[in-house]
Amino acid sequence: MTFFKTHKGLCLLSAAVLLLVGGVLLLVFTADTPYDIAPHLTRTDEALSILSPDKRTALTLTVQDGRLCCRVSRDDTVFLRDSSLGFTVDGTAYGTADAVSALGDVSGSLLTEVRTIQGRTAEANAPCIAVEIPVTDDFSLEARVFDNGAAFRYRLKGDAEVTRSLQSEETTFVLPEDCGVWGGESHRYHETIQKYWAPDRYTALTLGVPITVRTEGGQYAAILEGNLQHYPGIQLAWDKAYRYRADFGADHAYPMTGEIVSPYRIVAVGDDLNELYNNTIVYQVCDAPDTDLFADDWVKPGRAAWSWIDGRTVDSVTPDKARSYTEAAAKLGFEYNIIDEGWVDWVNYRRKLETLAAEGEEYGVGQILWTGVTAGVGYQGGLDDVEDAKAYLDFIKALGMRGAKIDFFPDESHVETAVDRYVEILSYAAEQQLVINFHGCNKPTGLDAAYPNELNREAILGLESTEADNRTVLAQMFTTQPFIRNLAGHADFTPAVDDAFGMAQLVLTDAPMQAIATDPQKILRSKAREMIKSVPTVWEETVVLSPSALNRAAVFARRGANGSWYVGGINHTRDGKDLTLTLSEFLGEGTYTYELWIDGKKGLEKQTGTVTGDDTLTVPFAKLEGFLLRFDRVTLSQYGGEITGAVTLTTADDRTVVRYTTDGTAPTASSPVWENGTSLTFEDTTVLTLSIEAPDGTHTASYRFNKM
Repeated sequence: MTFFKTHKGLCLLSAAVLLLVGGVLLLVFTADTPYDIAPHLTRTDEALSILSPDKRTALTLTVQDGRLCCRVSRDDTVFLRDSSLGFTVDGTAYGTADAVSALGDVSGSLLTEVRTIQGRTAEANAPCIAVEIPVTDDFSLEARVFDNGAAFRYRLKGDAEVTRSLQSEETTFVLPEDCGVWGGESHRYHETIQKYWAPDRYTALTLGVPITVRTEGGQYAAILEGNLQHYPGIQLAWDKAYRYRADFGADHAYPMTGEIVSPYRIVAVGDDLNELYNNTIVYQVCDAPDTDLFADDWVKPGRAAWSWIDGRTVDSVTPDKARSYTEAAAKLGFEYNIIDEGWVDWVNYRRKLETLAAEGEEYGVGQILWTGVTAGVGYQGGLDDVEDAKAYLDFIKALGMRGAKIDFFPDESHVETAVDRYVEILSYAAEQQLVINFHGCNKPTGLDAAYPNELNREAILGLESTEADNRTVLAQMFTTQPFIRNLAGHADFTPAVDDAFGMAQLVLTDAPMQAIATDPQKILRSKAREMIKSVPTVWEETVVLSPSALNRAAVFARRGANGSWYVGGINHTRDGKDLTLTLSEFLGEGTYTYELWIDGKKGLEKQTGTVTGDDTLTVPFAKLEGFLLRFDRVTLSQYGGEITGAVTLTTADDRTVVRYTTDGTAPTASSPVWENGTSLTFEDTTVLTLSIEAPDGTHTASYRFNKM
């Protein structure tokens, strides 16, 4: 996967070309005239408005009682009422103003960004109007206004040798009257139930970020934090009716050296849950990846076998179990196996880990090794400082591991030992070409766009912390979390795929490294084995389908790189026993075959058929039930893993042409065509790569077949 470098600048939205330079895609505008942002600014003595590229969304600055405030609106809907801005440093409140007319001259540009991300969509590419507004000689407000929201942050100039004290932030978020708020109570690891809160009544409530807001008119907004670095993370303390205050969660000041730059405070907006969920502002306020670190296409998303939940004690993580899970992962075609807490107690653990790493590599299974930050756990009793973290990464690199799972971080009020440690780890891990899964950690704030070797992050109430067999709890979680917590980015929920209800979670969870809690030996015996194996962990696009509603039902359609669409649905409280899907919401031109898995009276049941985008499809969807559905241009009899026989190809549309290679290289126009209904046989380990030329475009797929 290539991660795009961002092109930024003053430009016109015409004559755009894409250039591939050194493996990096650059968006280049050929217009000679700088973009004029004047039509996107309106200014009076009382207000300054910055308008989005389509001029529908506005971030408007006003002065209320001597403090600079902002509001965010789109068309006639106000999503954020006048809310105070600024912070206090060394006893000085920055963000005070006599009038809007006292603000300095606004400078800005049309900012265009095209970059690859991993998760709900393949690309974040929304343009915005980006401005910097001087408030005083040394304090300024930076704002970006997108068609679907706005983001702002503070910048205070400073001497690189001088340390000052950040005491508090004065940012508030005044929500629309009569709105509803959805979120989870503040928790150091964000492991709380996401639910509804009446913002006019809870007088002592503090919520974690993000939160989701539903207006009286049925539109949506979310409050997020983006690009959190060198600064404490915030939570939202209830201040008074409909007003929340940015709170650091700790009663002490923060020493800051040099320039002080806050994270972005983001107000994402949407007419419906689909627009809200597909908002990518949190990624677009972060830096682009370093092309030197990520030029070799070494970051590999994928599935992971994970044994911890089978026992949940350090004694249950043994060399024999790790070997068994690695072998099963190879038979399934999974990319990773996670060796969790407990390995430090093995006799001769270094030799055993080296052996496991080598055995995994033989079959394309990378080992991910757990450790803890907190003193007393994991490698050398914890990672006390950044040098300890680097030593651990050197240690696992020498063993032949592919990456690390790092657990038990301090909370977001710890800047040096928590907030900054993530980037330090990711940066050094990238130098070693190691992937990272953070656990017991802070929320994501889009930094995986800059460091795509972060393949997952917990910061969610995952399966291991819930009643795994309580469908009422799980259905509530999967009809709320996707529309609240998951707006911030990927989440390591670790679904179990023992039934269709669990299989649906593979689609409803954003997880570039999808750790699966079910024993892989059990998956090998499952009648839905090939369906489970076929589900990607990153997506080209996502459509939140119209039956979705907060706390009632979640139904997602996602397109993989191979052109197949996967639909996962879970019903919490939605009435009715069936769901009729309108396939034109997501399917393209032509014919598709489908495969549907539901939970029947005697266990998993499969249904198959053929449809087009003009059709509807009715699936069982009673309360506390779920389903997994796949629509294919091309279907294989086996989706990688252990070679067990010939692999047969079936195409749904006569116009679909499949070309292939068996050496891992990309197919070309001269590659052989795999004819519909024919089979390929592999004698040795093979990487099968497909180019699928379908009515809606060309898609790609790659599967590793292991000779065991």
